[in-house]
Amino acid sequence: GAAALCTLAALRMGAGIVTLASTPRVLAAAQAKLYEATFLPLPDNGAGQIAAQAAPLLLERAGAATALLVGCGLGLSPDGRILTAELLRHAPCPVLLDADGLNAVAGRLWLLGEARQIPVLTPHVGEMSRLCGLSREEIKADPARCAGEFARQYRCVVALKDADTVVAAPDGRLFLYEGRNAGMARGGSGDVLAGFAAALLAQGMEPAEAAAAAVRLLMG
Repeated sequence: GAAALCTLAALRMGAGIVTLASTPRVLAAAQAKLYEATFLPLPDNGAGQIAAQAAPLLLERAGAATALLVGCGLGLSPDGRILTAELLRHAPCPVLLDADGLNAVAGRLWLLGEARQIPVLTPHVGEMSRLCGLSREEIKADPARCAGEFARQYRCVVALKDADTVVAAPDGRLFLYEGRNAGMARGGSGDVLAGFAAALLAQGMEPAEAAAAAVRLLMG
């Protein structure tokens, strides 16, 4: 479901050619819902998740991509952590991390600094807590400070999702959506946001502006 939602969102946002790369089982389920996407089958690690051996193939295909979205439907596994690290280090295009892509770098935040281009992170408050080590209460008390400090320290863009969503850039810029909109808490909304932002990145929009525009377009 997460893989299909983010792929469909990227298509609807005008990314053009969108390729869903995953295991054959995931692709078989998604193909019935996606009529415009292309598909890249990847080896299974035996537990239903993408095997680390898929890294060379993914990097080869990334050479022709204008943006990568990592994490929606990835699952938690050592293989996923390896794949995420390899894509951050070697992909020539912007990389957006969501869901288990974020969990794959939690505790290994130096990987963000090894990215070839400024990465974009789209955590909700729980995921942000795992990334930065602060409690949910501390993050909610001052989300702009939390997102801003993290973005500057780790040279990334952070879209911290909540009823009010903050997008922070490493150069100190902040974008604040003060909609008091609970829609971001609905299941699947984060996958759609990630697909929107990745599509805008693919079309050449600057990372912080792509994340901020995606929030605005999704939340209305």
